[in-house]
Amino acid sequence: MHPSSTQTAAVILLPFVAIRAGLALIGAIASSVMGAIEDGEHREASIITFLATASGLTLFGLGSAFWGIVIGSAAALVLRPAQR
Repeated sequence: MHPSSTQTAAVILLPFVAIRAGLALIGAIASSVMGAIEDGEHREASIITFLATASGLTLFGLGSAFWGIVIGSAAALVLRPAQR
């Protein structure tokens, strides 16, 4: 059975749609990252949180969004200046 021209067009155009969507999000991602690292007190924890979330880490059935929050919170606690 031969694929129809509609199916063929969808297969060909799908990567281009994904690329355009990704390019459209670059500004939002860059703005969010810049906002997160502006605060000098939490810069390292922000970067660690972003990297853990972007890594795609999955442990015990929990996704990278969860582990980003856990690892970022731990980093913030460890790296924060001593409270006086």
